[in-house]
Amino acid sequence: MGQVCTFMASLFSVRILTDYLDPNQYGDLALGLTIAMLINQLVFGGLGNGVARFYVIAVEKKELEDYFYASYKIISRALLITLIVGAIFIFSIYGIYSSYWTLISLFALLYSLLSGTTSIFSSIQNAARQRVAVVFCNGVDAWLKVLLALGCIVFISKSATSVLFGYIGSAILILYLQLYLFKKSFSIQFKNKKNSGIWSKEILLYSKPFLLWGGITWLQLSSDRWALELFSSSNEVGLYVALYQIGYAPVSLGLALLMSFIAPILYAMSGDGRDLAKNSLVHGLGLKILTALIGFSGVGFIVTYIFHQQIFGLFVNYRFHSSSYLLPWMMLSGAMFAGGQMMSLQKMANMNPGLLIKVKIITALLGCIFNFIGAYFYGMFGVVMAQLGFSFIYSVWMISITYKNEINFLIKKLS
Repeated sequence: MGQVCTFMASLFSVRILTDYLDPNQYGDLALGLTIAMLINQLVFGGLGNGVARFYVIAVEKKELEDYFYASYKIISRALLITLIVGAIFIFSIYGIYSSYWTLISLFALLYSLLSGTTSIFSSIQNAARQRVAVVFCNGVDAWLKVLLALGCIVFISKSATSVLFGYIGSAILILYLQLYLFKKSFSIQFKNKKNSGIWSKEILLYSKPFLLWGGITWLQLSSDRWALELFSSSNEVGLYVALYQIGYAPVSLGLALLMSFIAPILYAMSGDGRDLAKNSLVHGLGLKILTALIGFSGVGFIVTYIFHQQIFGLFVNYRFHSSSYLLPWMMLSGAMFAGGQMMSLQKMANMNPGLLIKVKIITALLGCIFNFIGAYFYGMFGVVMAQLGFSFIYSVWMISITYKNEINFLIKKLS
């Protein structure tokens, strides 16, 4: 029920924001959020995965105090470094760009720091299978962002900065709530921290691949919007983002919810990743999930192909309806990417995230190139096709390295 609540809030927010913001303003908001996305990809995403993965191992070794102290030091230093670098960036663009974009950058930085910290606390709680706390915070955050953003639009101005200001307010309240629930769930006194240095090294070593490909992944995730801004206009960016949030984002959100549920189970099944029998169980479960995702993709494509106009009429303001015909292709792109992400989760569970570096970096670079070529020649249609091409290559590559033995056996049998 909590996941459904979060999903509905994401769709409701698209309807509210597109009712109050025109495509140009909606495009500015999307471009501003790419700054927050950069920080989350470079810093909090990788560290969150590392911290979450080692929780089960710390429980098995009965060294939770060392683990928590190491995590605290890592998060504190990451926040400080990000704040310093972000402040330098804000001051460097002040006077070069308009005060409007300087303010957007500042708000995006603050929002990313708050939401990134919250995401790491959620990662630990999710690893501990405290699902009620995680889902409750996610659900409250999703609806609170909508309400506060709407309030800022009504009482301040109809602009991207007002929406970001509302997001910051929501992030502050959710971080406070998350800290309260975290302290209530874990009794941490930091009395025993003699091995915290070892835990810090292990967590950072595991997180290193995520940090390496984080920036490249951000380029791919943001290049669609910036390519349209460069070769078209903010209006085109707004139309595209509305399409993305109805077709691609719900699939991504569903994937995130599924991964948050299944990841602790896979981590517990795999343990420290050295038991081949446990790894085989993880392998088999991943194959079942992949089969279900393929079936979902087919059904979703057919439904959105037939009812794309009705879906847009329900969730998006009429000013954004011109892009509805691309909805089934955007949904299919998101579904294929989801399949690849589920395969990557197996490698993380088996303590092999380093095997993903090549795939992540090369496909992200290809996706970035596809986006700029597509935007230059065909505008929004070209970017959607670029997303589809990227997702196809990524999913096929991930499936091939995950189920290499099964694929080789099938090829021999067919031949």
